[in-house]
Amino acid sequence: MSKIVADNISPRGSDVTIAGVGTFSSSGVNLTGVVTATSFVGNVTGNVTGGSLTGISTIGVTTITATNANITQLTGVGAGTSIQIPSGSAIVGLDPGSIVAPGMIVQTVANTTTSELSTSDSSYQDWFSVTMTPRYSNSDKIITVYAIRNVLTSGGFEANYRISDGTNTTDRWRLYNGDAANTYKSNNMSWYWEQSHTAGVAVTFTAQARDGNASGTVIWGDFGSTSYLVVQEIYRDS
Repeated sequence: MSKIVADNISPRGSDVTIAGVGTFSSSGVNLTGVVTATSFVGNVTGNVTGGSLTGISTIGVTTITATNANITQLTGVGAGTSIQIPSGSAIVGLDPGSIVAPGMIVQTVANTTTSELSTSDSSYQDWFSVTMTPRYSNSDKIITVYAIRNVLTSGGFEANYRISDGTNTTDRWRLYNGDAANTYKSNNMSWYWEQSHTAGVAVTFTAQARDGNASGTVIWGDFGSTSYLVVQEIYRDS
């Protein structure tokens, strides 16, 4: 094998080209193939094109432009350690559950009815339902009934309201009519429910009401007018 040892190589023209390796010029080195280095000293500037950077656990850069970037974690650098999204740009999740953070609403489902529930039964009676397939097993739920009407028909009468998932129930709302005649009460009721449900398995949430003290009739909703049942899933990280 032959070896060339030199302190200085000067090109005849503007560049020195070594076949199969690359081109050396006064502006830099343009190498062909794979560059392997134990480490870099100083800043790496310019653009990485036509390939990829692999085997690197941490990269500190000002700007990354990529069609497809597989990143495990993004950490802000500098004062405030924030990651900023420039004006006019956005992070868009292609899947409904692709962007999550603790406390975030990850989905909302709703159903409507133009019926009403009228009952004087001491057992809970179903009004209407909505079905959700939870994305996470440890998520919480905000459940709201927007009733177009809520009537307690007699004085000294207590009505109870709750949400059932078919197995478990929320705490009850208790409304009391201290007047002698029909009284219209709060139309909208919400529950924050920490009940866990298995991810990927559909759950049916049903609004229920009853006569709470055997002394009247509760009318929830109004025939011909729209009431809503809304369930929102809240992501928790523990």
